[in-house]
Amino acid sequence: MKKRKRQRQQNPRASKQTAGARRKRQKRELLKVAIAVLIVVPMIGTALAVFKHNYDITHDLSVIGGGLPTVVQIHDPKCQLCLELRRNASAAIEDMDGSLLFRVADITTPAGRRLQRQHDVPNVTLLLFDGKGELRRVLNGVKSEALLEHTFSRHIERWG
Repeated sequence: MKKRKRQRQQNPRASKQTAGARRKRQKRELLKVAIAVLIVVPMIGTALAVFKHNYDITHDLSVIGGGLPTVVQIHDPKCQLCLELRRNASAAIEDMDGSLLFRVADITTPAGRRLQRQHDVPNVTLLLFDGKGELRRVLNGVKSEALLEHTFSRHIERWG
């Protein structure tokens, strides 16, 4: 019996050391998580702010008639054809060196729906405005990037 008592007395000491090591390990893990949170959360916040800023710019229809020719896509975000047209139009406009604005009239928003109704056009449509805000051309359906580049270049030549 004495041996068992000694073993029991030694175990609490071993347990205390183990518990201390466990606490240190937990503190280290907590510190790692805290550092990760301090790094990741601001990155997520920054990414969301950039996304919101870009969204606000591309959906700002008030630039129509502001002096630069503008292409506005009548867009339904749930429509695959609209997404394809948007990709093609964005790629075509990248090479225009800022001489042509591209905006999106999202038909799920009041401003986008209003512009769509004003010009009585379906989604998957591009409206080409001159610098004064006059509608000069309407393109319906998905168009290739090459065709859009050509069309946009001609639009700038005529109305830019």
